Amino acid sequence: MKYAILGAGGFAKEVREVLLDLGTRPEMVQFYVEERFKANNSTAKGFLELPRDDHHVAYLGVGDGKLRANWLTQFQNNCDFAPLIHPAAILGNNVQLGKGVIVTAYSHLTCDIIVGDGVQLNLQTTVGHDCVIGDFVTTAPKVAISGNVRVGKHVSLGTSSTVLPGVSICDDVVVGAGAVVTKDITEPGTYVGVPAKRIF
Repeated sequence: MKYAILGAGGFAKEVREVLLDLGTRPEMVQFYVEERFKANNSTAKGFLELPRDDHHVAYLGVGDGKLRANWLTQFQNNCDFAPLIHPAAILGNNVQLGKGVIVTAYSHLTCDIIVGDGVQLNLQTTVGHDCVIGDFVTTAPKVAISGNVRVGKHVSLGTSSTVLPGVSICDDVVVGAGAVVTKDITEPGTYVGVPAKRIF
């Protein structure tokens, strides 16, 4: 089996590390970038060279959720976007993962959780029981999502931010680093502070 990582920046390199930690040989992993960026990266091939067969699995190696959504739509009919789970991550009972989900090291998903397509759960993210995480959500390291939380699509949760139990967050929200979401967020925007408040 060969592995294609879409992107060649910082998170793409972390995806490669997950694959290596799973025992994948380095020569079986290849970065792919949009053609306009190919000349700037000697280790990456262009998207036009992306294999489209049963012997390749593709991963979304970029932190931008909207870009992950575009790439998944563009290539999902030709590539297998299987979930990628670091061996040091913990997944409990009845955790459902969508296409292209990446769960990095020391993250912990407890039980009865639904995770949408293209979600990226970065280092030491915790997700409590009975949560629903929408498509293309991005968590930075050490995010804590408590039980019974609903997170909409294209939400980005900053480093060490916390979502308290039972809270819902609508689509297209950015939560700043260290913020604590104490009540429902019903309006798209950027939220910071303790408790988290909308700044724009």
